[in-house]
Amino acid sequence: MDTISKSLLSAELQELYMQNKKWMSQILFLEDESRFLQQLFVKKQFLIDLKTGSKQKELIAESLISLEKRTITIKYLVIQHQHLLETIFKDPLHAIGITLLEEHARITLKLKELFHLDCVLKSELFAIIEEVD
Repeated sequence: MDTISKSLLSAELQELYMQNKKWMSQILFLEDESRFLQQLFVKKQFLIDLKTGSKQKELIAESLISLEKRTITIKYLVIQHQHLLETIFKDPLHAIGITLLEEHARITLKLKELFHLDCVLKSELFAIIEEVD
């Protein structure tokens, strides 16, 4: 019975580990995309200012900065979570509590929010750029 529970635990930990790796890949993509959006915004900000006004331009600039800061924050959460999972793999005597699953769920929620914000920001930015081009 003890061997079965350890193998089940190992499978669950491996699943969490693979999910964490996927998150990191998504975050790295989001960072690249964020740089692209910032460059696009910089190229078009004069036209955006002329067509929609400086208030709209400021809102987009603030949203881009906020998205970048949130991405960095979540990236470090994912890195810390990854290190915790690696520690558990290396040390079979490491105690595993419910906090690991709670942390995983918290990161999942934060990532969903981040991706939603990214989607909304891209839609708004592209809509404004279509207006000015």
